[in-house]
Amino acid sequence: MRTIVDHANGKPGNRLPTVVKILGVAVALSAALISSSGTASADWRLAPVKVGGATVRDCYHPVQSPSTNCKPVGYLPEGSTVHIVCQRVGQAVYGRSGMTEIWDYVVADNANNHPKMEGLVSDSNIYTGANGIVSEICR
Repeated sequence: MRTIVDHANGKPGNRLPTVVKILGVAVALSAALISSSGTASADWRLAPVKVGGATVRDCYHPVQSPSTNCKPVGYLPEGSTVHIVCQRVGQAVYGRSGMTEIWDYVVADNANNHPKMEGLVSDSNIYTGANGIVSEICR
């Protein structure tokens, strides 16, 4: 018959508490990895909609390059706050700040009295504080 030795104190004992601790750590790490995978809303950049508002467009059904030809799915009034999830290059659009080919994939919640919506908006309509990519590239 084998005697199980508790390596913490060198005396005969039961390894079950150690195994339970190791499994607990493994479960905690797995949960952390699962919750951090994908696009986390905490990483989204907040930005206000510029003067004149913004049309939110669906360029994914069917999949097409971002442009004013994509189906409009909603309108965001000036001052609305959006979360920029990612950005892509598409049709050049001229706005108050000049021309841009950057399109922002945004999520707008129920704030500012507009319904929740998501889709692509020309970066010319969103104040990001920069003239270029400020978020990850959409895949």
